Amino acid sequence: MASLKIWRAIEESPWGALPSMGPQWMIKSCTNNQGYLAMVTDGCGLWGEKRNAKYILEQAEVWSPCLESGSKEISDLALAELTKPSVKAVWTDNRESVTLSISSELHGFSYRWEFELKRLSDELFNHHWVTPMLVQVQQLASRVNQLTTEVEHKRRQLDELLPDNKSPAKSSKTTKNKDNLIESSAEVVLVNGAWAVLQDHLTHYPQIMSHLTKMRTQASEKVTNVSALSSEKNLLVASNKRNQNSSRTLESETQAEREEREAKEQRERRANIQRITQGTAIPATQTKKKKKLNI
Repeated sequence: MASLKIWRAIEESPWGALPSMGPQWMIKSCTNNQGYLAMVTDGCGLWGEKRNAKYILEQAEVWSPCLESGSKEISDLALAELTKPSVKAVWTDNRESVTLSISSELHGFSYRWEFELKRLSDELFNHHWVTPMLVQVQQLASRVNQLTTEVEHKRRQLDELLPDNKSPAKSSKTTKNKDNLIESSAEVVLVNGAWAVLQDHLTHYPQIMSHLTKMRTQASEKVTNVSALSSEKNLLVASNKRNQNSSRTLESETQAEREEREAKEQRERRANIQRITQGTAIPATQTKKKKKLNI
């Protein structure tokens, strides 16, 4: 979750083509006064770079001393060059990182820049690419179903208005047309690349990401509330257990006191009985002694 928050600023940025790396590569970026974020993907992985304003100004002194401006303006200028075919890409660490180098001129002064993008986590790849694509596919499928329903409704209306107009029987041409459509679609993807296919379908990407972020936030808040309720429940259960233990202790103490009182009463009764018994025995002995004296 921490990595998602770090890259949240770029979520609603649109994807664009990255022609220097091939037709399947795409890029998106965002800039502000704090720095820039950039992401690239080929549909199989995600690479990104996040730089702050201090880094940008320091590197501008090294790579582009002719540029005298703020970090945002420098970032915008350098990132715009990534969409041009002259970008050079160098892979390192078994495709774990890629360096994109740009060089250009501004008013006759040369400048250059290097973007060092590291491979990002599967969680980020899923959030920024896989899930939005699935949402887009679902949206398109829903639209196709809606149009199919509308066409079927119109066909029934025509049948009611023109009862003598019989619908043409379906032939094997339908299956053949589907096969041809699939074949031509596969050819477009393989030849023209992902960007040529997706560029018309990524227009809703910012709205999709906005909804996904909202739903993820709501789900996170719900989990937090459930955890809080669970904690309160655990505290209540623990408090009830303490109260039960206290009650049992008091009951145990009351039972002990009762037993002690009964034992004390029993000792007192025995003492009284013994006292009474001893008291009656003495007069009897004295009488006997008197009788003996009289003899």
